[in-house]
Amino acid sequence: MDSEGRCDLVVTVLEAIDLLPKGQGRKLPVEDAVIKLKLNNIWRSTSVVCTSALGTTGGKVQEEFSFSSLSSSGVLEVFAASAHSTPPASFIGAVAIPVARLPENERVEQWYLLKPPPNGRELNSAVRL
Repeated sequence: MDSEGRCDLVVTVLEAIDLLPKGQGRKLPVEDAVIKLKLNNIWRSTSVVCTSALGTTGGKVQEEFSFSSLSSSGVLEVFAASAHSTPPASFIGAVAIPVARLPENERVEQWYLLKPPPNGRELNSAVRL
């Protein structure tokens, strides 16, 4: 962090689970969900190919995103949406992570539960960053 409280952040989306109700994952690779990151009105997104492995629908992502010169008071927002429906039905869930809570110059790997929309599907969707 510099003297003005600005910092750089690198986020790697590693994988996501329970993005679709059971039975909707495909056996063949297909883009089933989209993970979107938002920080200080800067958007990044990646696709998730969902499979029904181990009774869950999700998949590995392994995509890295960089955000530069950010305010340390910013909030990283992570959204998940279905690639096969239109808003608002496509929204799966979201989580907000305050940048100030992340340790400086350290790698953090953690699962974050995605909060579903009101009256949304009751899934235990999560993303590992």
